Amino acid sequence: MTIRDGLYHAMREAFSRAGIPWDGCGHEDRGDGMLVLVPAELPKGLLAGSLPSELVSALRTHNSAHPGPEGIRLRMALHAGEVNYDDHGVTAASINLAFRLLDSVPLREALAGSSGVLAVIASSWFFEEVVRHSPPAVGAAYRPVPVAVKETTTTGWICLPDHLYPSGQAGLEDLSAGIRAPGGAPAAALRSLPRDTAAFTGRIRELDGLVAAVCGAAQSPGVIGIHAVDGMAGIGKTAFAVHAAHRLAVRFPDGQIFLTLHAHTAGQRPADPVDALATLLLAAGVAPQRIPAGLQARSALWRGYLAGKKVLLVLDDAAGTDQVRPLLPGSAGCLVLVTSRRKLTALEEAAPIGLSTLPPGDAARLAWPGRWSCSATWATGAGKPGPSTTWASCSAVPGTTRPPPPA
Repeated sequence: MTIRDGLYHAMREAFSRAGIPWDGCGHEDRGDGMLVLVPAELPKGLLAGSLPSELVSALRTHNSAHPGPEGIRLRMALHAGEVNYDDHGVTAASINLAFRLLDSVPLREALAGSSGVLAVIASSWFFEEVVRHSPPAVGAAYRPVPVAVKETTTTGWICLPDHLYPSGQAGLEDLSAGIRAPGGAPAAALRSLPRDTAAFTGRIRELDGLVAAVCGAAQSPGVIGIHAVDGMAGIGKTAFAVHAAHRLAVRFPDGQIFLTLHAHTAGQRPADPVDALATLLLAAGVAPQRIPAGLQARSALWRGYLAGKKVLLVLDDAAGTDQVRPLLPGSAGCLVLVTSRRKLTALEEAAPIGLSTLPPGDAARLAWPGRWSCSATWATGAGKPGPSTTWASCSAVPGTTRPPPPA
């Protein structure tokens, strides 16, 4: 109870001193933490400017009176967006993002490695729209970090308000230490393909066509290999791209990178190309302080990094051409595989790969590997029209409910 009471007292004091009326905010208890909803009409700059320092002061006051296990060290996430209410309380995609930022490994590690009492993480939106427009000393204290929690992949901006170096910049350089191996070479972040599945079945024609195209491009100087995989939801676009990437990985020794763009991730906005570029540059080993602010500058830095390298890039679940184009290499040697529910016809340089439902035989092997062999008689429906019809209509898409296997 001492910790719980101390947390609420510190939050109330800090908000009031920062010019944010505590009683005018919404509060929801979340176990050992809380959700605070600040009215939209209040200046958001207060959350990035005066609140962190006031919260540090309030926490230190509590800790001086309650040393040992009753002391408090806090993680705080800052984001802004629309919220809704249902019978169980507040809910929204913006709430989900805030809690995933709060639960991210970089933020936990930042607090654990700090001598201070507070670690703050701002969403990319909050940093670009609020922090960047705050006094320069505020923005200089933040550093970008890659965040991957559940299906959320984004860039967060971390600040340690009471763990500053004499230069005034937060001591976050160690957060990016894992991005580069000793000697400055890119580390394992450039090997980020998901695990291939042993149950991958079919798509032989599409795979052989892709491999042949990649081999042909290798013999044609100046050609950038871009292939856009399209198809309906659940058809297996991601599985195809990952399987193909593993098959082709040996041709791209400088790295294989997988990045989800979240066009259709429930509860999350599609990735902004600015944020996606920050994630790619961090993964490539670019020091956080060298990542510029704007889209064009980041895109140019990314293209410069890729120049002369052989890197395979998988951009999964793309919303459209505008999201993808800034992430593409500018010179030959790399391969890009893009998956999207849309046909990316505006991406003129991309070779399309359309995926449709699997033929019954391949779909059967996917659903029950090793349990049966589909005969030509059964596949055409002769003798057993019921099961054959069911299979073709609802079970040729990977991930759907499996019908009973044939007798």
